[in-house]
Amino acid sequence: MMTPIEREIAIIGGTGMLTGQDWVDLQAATLRVRDFMLDGQWHTVEEIAQAAGQREGLRRLRALRKLGYVVEKRRDGSARNWLYRLTDATQKGATA
Repeated sequence: MMTPIEREIAIIGGTGMLTGQDWVDLQAATLRVRDFMLDGQWHTVEEIAQAAGQREGLRRLRALRKLGYVVEKRRDGSARNWLYRLTDATQKGATA
């Protein structure tokens, strides 16, 4: 029988690759990104990664989308760079 963490790891396809501690670390990073983005301002990929404390800041945004958060993106005026913001921070009672 799987533990709740093992079940969550299996849902995201991480069985055999992620440990329980990896899952805890990913959840903590997602919460850091959420807390950082709650200001409703536009943020760069670099700022989001710094808030996550890891290189995978955009993955944490995808995790927030799966939890029901609305994430907008727009170009910063250049052809390459994107900016992101949470636009529905109170959204439907979702929690990470």
